[in-house]
Amino acid sequence: MGSLRAIFVSVAFLLVALPLSAAEKFTCSVGKLNGNSGSAGQSVQVVLNVYRIQEEPFPPVPNSGTFRIWEGSRILAEGPFLPDFEAKFMRIPIGIPSPGWHVIRAEYFDTSGRNSRCDSDRSVFFIGSGTPPASFLDPAGGEIYYDEGYSLLLVAPAALTGTSENATLHTVNASTNEIMFVDYNQNLVFTGFVPSPYVQQAQTTVIPVRLELWNSATKTLAFRDPVIYRFTFMQRTRLRVSTVINKTEFEDSDSFELQASFTTKKTSGTPLYGRLEWFDGDRKIGEETFNGKSLTWEPFFLRRQFESPGTHNYRAEYTTAPATATNPIPVPSGQSTPLSVTIAAPTQLTLSGDGLAAADANSTIRLRAQLSSRSGPVPLGQIEFALNGAVVGTVPVANGSASLELRSLPSGSYRAEARFSSTGGYLSSRSELSFNIAAGLTLRHAASGSSILAPGALASLYGSALSSQTIVNQSATPPSSLGGISMQFRDASGRIASAGLLYVSPTQINFVIPDNLSAGAATLTINLAGRPPVQTPVDLRSSAPGLFTMNGVRLAAGVMVIRNTEGETSQQDLFDCSSGLCRERTIRLPGNLEQAVLVLYGSGFRNIGNLAAAQVNNTPASILYSGPQGQFPGLDQLNLLWLPQWKGRFNLILNAGSISSNAVELSVE
Repeated sequence: MGSLRAIFVSVAFLLVALPLSAAEKFTCSVGKLNGNSGSAGQSVQVVLNVYRIQEEPFPPVPNSGTFRIWEGSRILAEGPFLPDFEAKFMRIPIGIPSPGWHVIRAEYFDTSGRNSRCDSDRSVFFIGSGTPPASFLDPAGGEIYYDEGYSLLLVAPAALTGTSENATLHTVNASTNEIMFVDYNQNLVFTGFVPSPYVQQAQTTVIPVRLELWNSATKTLAFRDPVIYRFTFMQRTRLRVSTVINKTEFEDSDSFELQASFTTKKTSGTPLYGRLEWFDGDRKIGEETFNGKSLTWEPFFLRRQFESPGTHNYRAEYTTAPATATNPIPVPSGQSTPLSVTIAAPTQLTLSGDGLAAADANSTIRLRAQLSSRSGPVPLGQIEFALNGAVVGTVPVANGSASLELRSLPSGSYRAEARFSSTGGYLSSRSELSFNIAAGLTLRHAASGSSILAPGALASLYGSALSSQTIVNQSATPPSSLGGISMQFRDASGRIASAGLLYVSPTQINFVIPDNLSAGAATLTINLAGRPPVQTPVDLRSSAPGLFTMNGVRLAAGVMVIRNTEGETSQQDLFDCSSGLCRERTIRLPGNLEQAVLVLYGSGFRNIGNLAAAQVNNTPASILYSGPQGQFPGLDQLNLLWLPQWKGRFNLILNAGSISSNAVELSVE
């Protein structure tokens, strides 16, 4: 077992380490392209340069990848990087910028599968329109830096003053009035004696300048900026920290590599004398000392391995050594902005559910997500629950778990997902399971159709695919199992009893509720052949009167028993089914009537006791008997004394306290 683990660890390390050493590195720059565009209302083009930086002296331009041009948080242009290989850069239109100052930057993404990326420094340019501003530069009189990392392009087309298109921009030394910059074709270039940051000299040179706008056709001054500025030319070192594989989220067991891109306008091959330090926040995590190391295109690297979970802010600082005879013009000190890297602990998420095995359209199920991590305490965050890809709820994690209750789902197949997202320090995770919702089961009183049932009553269960066959019970005592189907009740007191089955079919099961159950909330468990058990709640009362009707209408199922004064007894059915369709049959009472008794059949009122009350057209009727019919299981019988004066059409209802039966109809003459 130990050797297998060692092999696994070795392979895992290679999978992490190999891409790091193979990753390519690039450098990017962006600036406004020289040309005749640039005034407000005209499309502006920029030029994007991208080079591989590990090859020297002539680094090749990549021939694949994508770019983005940004102004602030707005993307001006994006697409595939398709450079002009003669010029080794790509011209990119960025639309029609509004008048004023514009600051742009570029990003390049390598699509070779090595996941490298580079950001350009910013490029700053000005577009004028209409009347010139009070001052070209803002804020007026402030310290203006022309730094190596920026391209300051001032565009002043003829439209700025209304003169000819040959208007050009001049920058004049306030002391000598010498022209320092000349704009031709509406773009700024360097001329004269302006100190260039590309020339090795003192690190900082400050020159007071004034901006003027001249018409080159007439050689006349169009506008003079009232402010004299101090342009500061600086030698500056820039550091940028990134991860080699271009991602900033890792697992706590990952190893990864940081790189510091070291750029300065001192030429390649310049010796470095100083110290490069790496920091995680305020904690120093690495250091390298240079004593004449040649500055090349190659970045500096630092490998990080098995960091603690959390957010790490990595940065690099270069501190130059004092000037010496061997280092007369030191490369200036510099530092990077922090790179935020999240080291996250893996999480384990397990999704389960209550009642899924027996779920139907009437069921309430509960999805449960259990979360843990091998690193640190129980993760904090939220669980997003989804069914078949659609989000159905989001629940905060509490004590490592979250649950969601679902009701009345339609029948069908479901794929449930739980997705964990952390509030910090942990990796996201997900879990899923599949379950089925059976077709909806409907439980009804066999006589009244009500959902309220009673011990000893007849009931029917409706659904789909309940049985693969149709079977009618032939025995005098209903069995507890028929065709592989059985049903058990559990009453409010915990008593369990089996129902007596009378009939099973694919869509209906008729049964007798056990008569020894207690009233209250009960549960019916249906065991279907070859399927998981299904449960459904039952509202069980001590009595639930229901009267049978014919053909599902209000036509009463019963007879009228008549005795005349001669002592002769006869009976008349309340219905006639001779034509195949049961129709109402009018009862005709004889003139020599001595007594008439209405006999009705139903279920659920054998335990009605002294709560029994009947109404005929809202008039109380005398109950002669209410109880079991005696011949058929679950069938009850109601005998009412029929008064001779009751002639016409009647509605009849049987009451058991606050519970009433369904209404039935009959006609008497």
